Amino acid sequence: AVDSALMVLDNAKGVEKRTQALMDVCRLRDTPVITFANKLDREGLDPFDLMQNVEDTLKISCVPMTWPIGMGRDFEGVFDLVSRQVVFYQPSERGRRNERVVLNDIASTELEDYLGAELSEKLREDVELLEALDVFDEEAYLAGLQTPVFFGSAINNFGVKELLDQFVDHAPPPQPRPTLQR
Repeated sequence: AVDSALMVLDNAKGVEKRTQALMDVCRLRDTPVITFANKLDREGLDPFDLMQNVEDTLKISCVPMTWPIGMGRDFEGVFDLVSRQVVFYQPSERGRRNERVVLNDIASTELEDYLGAELSEKLREDVELLEALDVFDEEAYLAGLQTPVFFGSAINNFGVKELLDQFVDHAPPPQPRPTLQR
């Protein structure tokens, strides 16, 4: 018995068979699901393709809440679509916290200082495309019809803070359960 679920996807594999089975259980109970696309520090599916894989396989609408900047060796961080901040990836040793480096304006020329001209332009183009997609609808999420999607690297504790902040803000609180009589 759960009130919400977190679906963690391997960025290279997309939706796996076991994920499909667990999603079927969530769907039976209209359980809200938040998605974390993991292992962005490794090569994997294009983020648009990954979201399409989720939508096609699991029949749930994806709404990105963060967006990756690069992937694998070129992974530089995420753009947080909620706070409108760029959060730069800093690889760390296991168990150690990353220092958060944040830029508050993707239009700023400072972005090129961090990412270079090519990756900065790609991020700006991606964000423009993302603005044409569906927006987060809390009612659709709570009904199990829409999943907010976050990108990161769990082993490096990157992208997890953004996910947990939104989980706390939007996931339903524990609901009362019927008691069993003996």
